[in-house]
Amino acid sequence: MRNMRRILIAEDNHDIQNELSMTFEKVGGFICWMVSKVADIPDALVDSNAFWAIFDLELEDGNTFETIKQVKDLYGDEIRIIVYTGYYEKYTELAIWNAGADILRKPINPLAILKKIEMIEEQIKGIDKKSARINQTLKIGEDAYFDMVTGYCKVGGNRIYMPENVKNVMRSLASSYQPDQTWEWLSRFKIMQQCEGLEKEPVARQMTKDEHKRLKNSPVAMQSNVIDTIGERLRKYTQKIREVFGPDVIEIQRTADSSSVYRFSNIVTFITEEEAKHVGMRGDNA
Repeated sequence: MRNMRRILIAEDNHDIQNELSMTFEKVGGFICWMVSKVADIPDALVDSNAFWAIFDLELEDGNTFETIKQVKDLYGDEIRIIVYTGYYEKYTELAIWNAGADILRKPINPLAILKKIEMIEEQIKGIDKKSARINQTLKIGEDAYFDMVTGYCKVGGNRIYMPENVKNVMRSLASSYQPDQTWEWLSRFKIMQQCEGLEKEPVARQMTKDEHKRLKNSPVAMQSNVIDTIGERLRKYTQKIREVFGPDVIEIQRTADSSSVYRFSNIVTFITEEEAKHVGMRGDNA
């Protein structure tokens, strides 16, 4: 078992490296290992036995994108990866999520990383008190399942990896379950409060001319003139959920104020512990 009090930091700026390690150790009580090159990450993960891996996407000898995929293929959820990245770097957020990492945007905030770690720890331990249904299993359609505590996901008998923020959207939507076995509509901000720990909704800002120019041919370009809203991030999370479970898993409805509300469709339901065991969502495989 890997050590949840250890963090591997991959960062080639020594000032940032020191700031991160000092905050993680003094505020978070972690023990830190540090590398500055992509090539050093695999050995450092073995030597440190760290559960947490915090990567800058771009290091002095290349980017960490392929390493993220390799680490997740080798270790699965035994190692949790958090990547911080600039908005216009080579790989899109969706590509990074699909590779197996959670994302925080630059500028780097060590306390924000600690908050992200704390949220993931609570979910792993099954103590997320925001949802009365957090300790149960969802069945989606005929042959897909999602464990609310561990984030274990299985579709057609195959295990599927989903990034932590995407799992949090699932957990948030599941918290709206009603006594009459229906799902309540949730605002995008309410979902993102649980997903990213937001305290208030950020104000959308207009793109600058320079941003328009850079985004003109970019796969991450938005269709509107507004950038960096929680609505855009939630759109990416729900897109990933639909890729895994099908287009009918989530219902989205526009409101009078041109915002959106979300809920699970009627193909999603909770199953009992006995049913979860029967389909292999409990025990050694889960």
